[in-house]
Amino acid sequence: MTARLATRLIHPGYDPEAPADQAASREGGPRGSSPVIDRSSTFTLSGAGGEALARGEDLRGHDVYGRFGTGTVREAAALVAELEGGEAALLTASGMAAITTAMLTLVPPGGRLACADVVYGGTEGALADTLAPRGVTIERFDARDPASLAARLDAPGRPLDLVWCESLANPLLQVARVAELAQLCRRAGVPLAVDATFAGGQAQHPLALGAHLVMHSASKYLNGHSDLIAGALVGDGATLEACFRTLVRHG
Repeated sequence: MTARLATRLIHPGYDPEAPADQAASREGGPRGSSPVIDRSSTFTLSGAGGEALARGEDLRGHDVYGRFGTGTVREAAALVAELEGGEAALLTASGMAAITTAMLTLVPPGGRLACADVVYGGTEGALADTLAPRGVTIERFDARDPASLAARLDAPGRPLDLVWCESLANPLLQVARVAELAQLCRRAGVPLAVDATFAGGQAQHPLALGAHLVMHSASKYLNGHSDLIAGALVGDGATLEACFRTLVRHG
């Protein structure tokens, strides 16, 4: 029997009976029923974190430096991954950081990106001020009309590197036909990224519909309390590891 989502979101992967580790208890004492909120930005490197830093591997999985993440960040990322049914999640400093991290990772200089014609204003800024100066060709399509994307996918020349849309779209609340868009992208071998901020992990689950990557501005519905700035990317482990390398470089 599969537990309902509300149950699965209660500290996934956290076992209060497990031996204390570096992130859970600095003093090695009993663990609480909820994970400790870690406010440190730097950590001692006498254990697994130091080994990971020396190897340059699995930096996301250990306490090394705050820019790489902390136990608190990993716990929150696990919640978002569970919410969206993804293999893993990566948290960022803001929704815009998540957007630019995904685009800079998946679209190389001189690449080609198809973006839905209704997207968040900050996304428009990233297209114009970050991608276009890198020589990226930006083409638009109607996310409610899969045929308009098919025309972009079938166009001669360099294949698309990424397809980007929103569902529900900000600010017009248009609902993308994600399953059909995803099917077209899979056939063409092009990743589909969906900004699902307005769906809030409840109204729609793009990964289940075939999308490659889901993005959230966690400052909006995902948090809901107007007390934080954060972003999230959810998808497969390999894609998120590539996004992590971009995030570490750009902060």
